[in-house]
This record gives sequence, C-alpha cells and structure tokens, in this order.
Amino acid sequence: MKHNFLPAILVLIIMSGFAYAFNLNNGLFWDDDDWIINNNFVHSLSWDNIKFWFTHNTLDGVGLKSNYYRPFLFFTFAFNYTIAGVKPLIYHLTSNAIHIVNGLLVFSLLHLAFRRKLLAFLVALAFLIHPLQTEAVTYISGRGDMLVAMFMLLALLFFAKSQKVSGSLFSWQTGKFQVLSLVMLVFGLLSRETGIVFPFLALVFYVSVLSQDRFFASVKKGLLKTWPYFAVVLVYGVLRLTVFNFLDTLNFYAEPNVYSENLYVRVYTFLPILWEYLKLLVVPIGLHMERSATVYASIFQWPVWVIAVILVGLLLWFRWLYKKTDRNQDFRIWFLGVSWFFIGLAPVSGITPINALIYEHWLYLPMIGFWLIAVFYLVKLFDYLKSKSLNTYFLILATILAVYFSFFSYQSIKRNILWGKQVDFYHDIL
Repeated sequence: MKHNFLPAILVLIIMSGFAYAFNLNNGLFWDDDDWIINNNFVHSLSWDNIKFWFTHNTLDGVGLKSNYYRPFLFFTFAFNYTIAGVKPLIYHLTSNAIHIVNGLLVFSLLHLAFRRKLLAFLVALAFLIHPLQTEAVTYISGRGDMLVAMFMLLALLFFAKSQKVSGSLFSWQTGKFQVLSLVMLVFGLLSRETGIVFPFLALVFYVSVLSQDRFFASVKKGLLKTWPYFAVVLVYGVLRLTVFNFLDTLNFYAEPNVYSENLYVRVYTFLPILWEYLKLLVVPIGLHMERSATVYASIFQWPVWVIAVILVGLLLWFRWLYKKTDRNQDFRIWFLGVSWFFIGLAPVSGITPINALIYEHWLYLPMIGFWLIAVFYLVKLFDYLKSKSLNTYFLILATILAVYFSFFSYQSIKRNILWGKQVDFYHDIL
C-alpha cells in the first residue's frame, strides 16, 4: 500500500479468484481416492497420524507402496478432512487460496528484484490465470506442486531480504531472514520432492539480481551465500536414499526398458517435450491430464535435432549478451528466466526416470521464468511507445494483451468446469 500496490494486488486476487470459483463444487476423484477418501491416516490431526506421515510413504495408508514422501501435504489434507470430511468446498478453497498467495509472492519477489511494478504484475497475472495451472490447482492431489512452489518462493524472498539487510554480516536481521528461509525450504521438501532444486534457484537469483559483481565472481560468492541450502538438500537426499527410500530404487519403472536404462534416450526424448511445453505456454489449447509422448533413441531423429540446434543458438545468444556486458539487464533477465525454467523442470526432465514423460502441472513453477522474459520485452515495448507518444499503438497493444489474457481466463474456466464432470473429463483424455 505504501507504494500504491493495492490496486494491482486486488486485480490479481479478483481475476484469479473468479477463474477458480468455477471449481468450488468439483468432487474429489482419481488419486484423491487413495490419498484422501480411503486413507484413514488423513482423517484426523492426531499425533499417531502425524508420526505415520513422517515415517511412511504416501500410499501406505491404503496398503500400497510408492516412493512419494510428503508429510506436510498430508497435513493439509487432514486439516481439510477434519473440517469438512470429503465435501469438496474446503479443499478447493484451500488450494485456490494457496495459488493466489503464490501469485502475490511472484509479484512481491519480482518487484523486489527489478523495481518494475508492471513487469511484476503481468508475470504474476500470467502465472495466476494461465490454464496450465488448473492441473495443479483444481486437482486436489496435485496440491503438492503449489505447496512446494509457495515454500520455495517464500524461501527465496527471505533469502533476498537477508542479502539486502544493511549492517554487519551477522546482524540479527540477516540471521532472522536466513533462518526463516531455511525453514521454508524444509517445509517445501516435506511438501514435494522437487524442492531439491531450490539451492540452484537461490544461486541463480543471487547472481542475476542480488550481486553487482562480474558473472563468475558472483557465482563464486553466491556459492558461499547458498551453501546452507545445499547442505539441507544433501541431508534430505541422504535420508531419501536410505531410511525414506521406500521402494529401494530411484527408478519408477517396474521393469527395465530403453527409456529407463539410457540417459541419452531420456535427454533426446525430453527435447520434443520441451517444445510441446513452450507451445502450450504460448497457445494453451488441447489441454489434457494424461498425455502420450514418443521415445527417441537418436539425436538425428525429427524433431530432436531441431530443438538441439535451437538450444545451441540460445547458448550463443547468452554468450553474445555476456560479451556485451554481463551486468546489463537483458543478460540478467535472460539468465534468470531461462535458468529458472530449466531448474524448475530438471526433476521431471527424465534425468532420473520418473513415472511419466509429460504433465502440464510440471510447468507450475517453471513458467515464471518463461513469462519473465516475455513480459520484460513486452514492457520495453510499452515504454518505447509511451516515450514516443505513440498512444494509438500503445492502446492497440494494451487491447491485444487484454484479449490474450482474457483467453487465458476463458480456458482456465473451461478446464475448471471440465474437472467437475468426471465422465466428460475421462472422455476428454481419451
């Protein structure tokens, strides 16, 4: 409010709240059966249940095995069940609220980083109303994506504040924010395994935003600043590979196959999937919960080599921006945006074989990096038109943007309604 943020915040809340008001009566289904409805261990907030969440995999409550370990996610389910049983309203209100909070955190973090309200607002708005997000928000069992994103954004915000506090290196204010940041990371790891990428996200954010040194000097200093996060993730990783490795494997496939046994096959397969993700981010049509993907065994297959060439071109673009000057804003935006996107996707890229090749909800956090770059140049165009007093073109561009975002809202509403019609939903997938 001090910086006249209230109108922007209200618009973000109202637009996202409206789009997701259409899921409030959607029933629980799919994995909700095993994770909530039939799982007696989330039907109360008893101490015995809490101990169970911290010592068992997510499906042990229904007599099954998995390698998922998400105690805090189950705490939120138990909280909802204690209030409303299996009545859906409270579950959707909780998930919708978490999503809106995440959008406001994106707005706060990007404004803290770049001091451009329009940039922060448009990225947050795209994040909140993009129809790809419905798979994480409206699907109750998908809440883990939102929870880990919320805690990672909070951890990053506290990390940034700890670096901006004036005074001595070990001041009370600095220490307070550092401890809060580490606590948020722990909660994120207990919400979903993908929180392991946070140290790299913090390092990239430090290099791109918080440091004014040259690039490699920033990386070196950033590693010293972020080592506690790497230590926490290392401890978590050791625990997950030992006492909490419930299936005694990192391979999610019951039987070996060409995809699970060959890293290069998984990398080649990921490249066309990456192109599919980018298309869905720009033109989100034909959305589906379950998708098929082709497995590629050679870099020379179409379209694997094309995507590989584009990525090489991206690296050359980085090199040109870096040589221009590694502290210019274009380089920092590109480095942060691209790094954020790929760091967010890394756990589901196939480096470690997981239980699927492509899911729309895997873009929940990575899309922030994509929209940061896109909106940065959009705002530059707005600034140029305004500086040249080209008001007609300014209004045309603003109208096109409003129509584009309205299309996002429309698609989100359609997806939210479809999620409430289970037979139609499965038909849609087929």
